[in-house]
Amino acid sequence: MAGFGGISGIGSANPILASVLTQPFQAAALRPGQVLQGLVQSIEPQTLIRFGTLIVPVEQVEALQPGQAVTAEVVRGDQGLQLRLTPAPQSQTQAAAQDLAPSPLRNLPDIIVNTLQTLGKLEYAEQAVALVPRAIANNPAAIRLVLTLLLDREGIDDHAARLVQIVQQAVDDGVLPEAQVKDLLPLLRAVASARPEQIATALREHAATSQHPLAARLAEAVGKGGMQQVLASIAQDTPAALARLVDNEAFSEFLLQTGNAVDYQRGVEHLADRFAAAQLINSRGTEVPYLFLALPMPADAPIHHAHIHVMGEGGGKAQRFDAANATVVIDLSTSALGDLWITLSAVHGVCSCWIRARDVDAMTALQEMQDELAGRLSRAGYPNASVQTALWDGDRVRELATMMRRFKGLNIQA
Repeated sequence: MAGFGGISGIGSANPILASVLTQPFQAAALRPGQVLQGLVQSIEPQTLIRFGTLIVPVEQVEALQPGQAVTAEVVRGDQGLQLRLTPAPQSQTQAAAQDLAPSPLRNLPDIIVNTLQTLGKLEYAEQAVALVPRAIANNPAAIRLVLTLLLDREGIDDHAARLVQIVQQAVDDGVLPEAQVKDLLPLLRAVASARPEQIATALREHAATSQHPLAARLAEAVGKGGMQQVLASIAQDTPAALARLVDNEAFSEFLLQTGNAVDYQRGVEHLADRFAAAQLINSRGTEVPYLFLALPMPADAPIHHAHIHVMGEGGGKAQRFDAANATVVIDLSTSALGDLWITLSAVHGVCSCWIRARDVDAMTALQEMQDELAGRLSRAGYPNASVQTALWDGDRVRELATMMRRFKGLNIQA
């Protein structure tokens, strides 16, 4: 038996009430009272309905067919959000499908299209608008930085570890005074470390670098339209300390003699781009409480990529995060468990955790650890925490775009 209550055989003109199967960020894109035009993507094992670039899973509805057009009214029931679906007659489906079929490049700003072409990522055109903060909508350099960090995950990010090696060698050889890099080296070591005990330090360092003090400058720039000046001012932040070391003639000569000059320059440029992109993404904090962290990982790390999104409730500037009412999304690529999309949502102090994995064996292993993970959350200050696991198709860009729709989007009609 399939579906909710085994619903089947309903005539095409009759409405069907279907409960939405979704996570918090997908639900944020739906508001009671909305009326949407959509297309059924599939009906097994759950029914997926596409509304433009948004795909909403609902409980299986056997009366629908893949490719069928539907009208959906968003309603709130006792069990949460529901869609009141009215299937379109077959005679209207083909015309509706042509109208609703995604047109990735239609209406997209040229800046975004050009950036995606440069990155070789045109397949993400549908989602790209949701990924770009409004504050940088007219700045090609800023858009390139943001989309590169969010979309381009090729290769291993080992630049920070290489910079640690070079700077530490210069200190050991007496070329650089240790006092000159006493604040810089701990940051680089935290960023470059693969050891679990260093993760908390790395997170704190990244939070400080990614959010402060540029967030205040971004907020001011949004009001004054001065994004070019803000981009220039990024050079004053942490990665610039690495560049300034080259002003030391002894260190500059050391780089040339050891053959490390090119590696050092590339590493500094790459790290500066990453920090600048993270700071620009954090300009979304002018709309709702939000913090983005991108942890660069060395080649031998068990975690290859780690992006973290922290969101609170409320809006406006100078927001405060409330640990009892916040959501954390962790986007991971790991050696042991593959790609994971983890959502931790706290509502009035009660924490729910969803872990989705691409690999069946990974999902099975995580299911066996659900009780242990729930216990760890309880010990961390979230009693009665729940942990759920599910198989996932691995489309992290779709998940990211869905999540970002809670922010004010770009006006692509302008």
